[in-house]
Amino acid sequence: MNSLATGIPKIQLSIIRRNLIRLCRTYRLYSTEVKEEIVIPKRIPRSPTDILRALESTIKRDPTAAHYKYHDDPFLTPMSNLAKRTFAMAQEAGRKAAHWVRQENAELFQHQEADPMIKAFIPRVVYNENSEVTEEDLKSAIKNSFVTDAALIYKLLKDKGITIPAETQESLLELLCYHNHEEPLAEEFIEERWFRQSAKGKERQRKIW
Repeated sequence: MNSLATGIPKIQLSIIRRNLIRLCRTYRLYSTEVKEEIVIPKRIPRSPTDILRALESTIKRDPTAAHYKYHDDPFLTPMSNLAKRTFAMAQEAGRKAAHWVRQENAELFQHQEADPMIKAFIPRVVYNENSEVTEEDLKSAIKNSFVTDAALIYKLLKDKGITIPAETQESLLELLCYHNHEEPLAEEFIEERWFRQSAKGKERQRKIW
């Protein structure tokens, strides 16, 4: 009996030892060495709109959707070409009315909440026959393609006998020739510009025999 009692723990110890050896072999087989080394990647230069472009790439375009300038509503989306043009021109007329109100009541829009300042939100300077102007004002009007203001400033400078460099005069001449001495449409008025171009194209086609 004593030999049987002492033999049982030995058997259990051998089983435990065998299982431990098997477990260690399995652990060595499937384990990998982990090195805690932090590698900082090189900085990739990105533009301010890269995140937006990445988000846009995850969204598929709907070929059946209406143009972004129309309401996303099947009951309000214009169907005919005439209705589409009327809708777009009406929207643009509202924007032009807002521009006119801002320009006519410039004293009510002197607050500047944007930082840095956005020049497009600032009312244009109004020049008249009594305005004090310099060559810098003329250069600024030429740079911003303000044809009427540039012509008036040039006239005021000539009346005051201020010498204007030949380079500035050449820039003014190029501006007047390019726009045919007419005030160009603002860049945001795309629909009216497209309507004018299409109307001119039809007039040219009518004159062809």
